Amino acid sequence: MLTNPERVFPLLPSLLPPPNLVILRTSAGFAAALAYVVDQQISKDLIAGTVAGEDTVMIAIASPHLFQRAVKEIKTLLKLRD
Repeated sequence: MLTNPERVFPLLPSLLPPPNLVILRTSAGFAAALAYVVDQQISKDLIAGTVAGEDTVMIAIASPHLFQRAVKEIKTLLKLRD
């Protein structure tokens, strides 16, 4: 357990969540495919890009003021309901 992170990471700035991220969870092994579909099907005007892990995709929305529109398009693409 890391008891004193300031000593290990003295140059680490504070971390703040940006207002333009969408996180998707999927089954293990499917995140890369899901990220690929989002990258290919959602307008580049809406998303800056995606990062995929094993079961999680992080989608960076291009601009905070486009967030709701991007989320709506992502939900439509993936057939998700509110």
